Amino acid sequence: MYLQRITRRILEELKIKPSRRRGQHFVVSEELVETMIAAAELSQDDVVLEIGAGLGTLTERLAEKAGKVLAVEVDRRMARYLEEKFKGSNVEVIHADILKIPLPPADKVVSNLPFSISTPITIKLLKESAFRRAVLTYQKEVALRIAALPGSRDYGRLSVLVQLLTEPKLLRVFPSHAFYPQPEVDVAVVCLDRRERPLVNDVEILEETTQKLFSQRNRVLRKALKIALQLDERSLTKVLQRIPREFAMKRVYELSPLEIAEIASVLRTVGVLS
Repeated sequence: MYLQRITRRILEELKIKPSRRRGQHFVVSEELVETMIAAAELSQDDVVLEIGAGLGTLTERLAEKAGKVLAVEVDRRMARYLEEKFKGSNVEVIHADILKIPLPPADKVVSNLPFSISTPITIKLLKESAFRRAVLTYQKEVALRIAALPGSRDYGRLSVLVQLLTEPKLLRVFPSHAFYPQPEVDVAVVCLDRRERPLVNDVEILEETTQKLFSQRNRVLRKALKIALQLDERSLTKVLQRIPREFAMKRVYELSPLEIAEIASVLRTVGVLS
């Protein structure tokens, strides 16, 4: 309750009304903050990226543990508040939309992500950042998609991308009252450890492949390829000749991340995607 009172008071002083459009939900649970800090295993050698720093509740604890904190905040009033709050410290405030800037180099990412754009932020992190570990909050349903297995209802393109590039762990689910204002669903803390040897080389091709295939998630691969990539019979035959026969009759949502990575490689090799 203490954090909630402080958060509400500061928001009132700054004349800020939390934006649902931006997915602004401020952490008001010390237990959640400490769960994220413990999972991040920070040291003074770490540069940490925080996306959506808000009023600096998590930022303050990150600054105590890490060598440097890069706190990104899109809201101008909050960014100014953070600059004043952390003046002369190891926190660098970056006033920007994270989806519109190159990601600054960081060893770790620890963030209460804006829920409305958590998926595009995650994909951007996977493509552009060389982080070793990320500890992030997601709406529970998104966290379940990240960890989902092939064939399940929650399995999709986000599952494939995350699992091929990282080893995801769902650490803990917190009730909605751990945030102010309360979101409509519970929230999960997820840890993503970057694989030392990623299971795919070309992330751009993989992203395009998953985007197209999962637009036809319930179709068998042969039909999905033809529709999603608008392949003629000759091009489709070239692709199917280079992938294991059993893949062709699986539905897209039944294909494992490694199988989809193999398909992506074939699509690039035959020149369907480049």
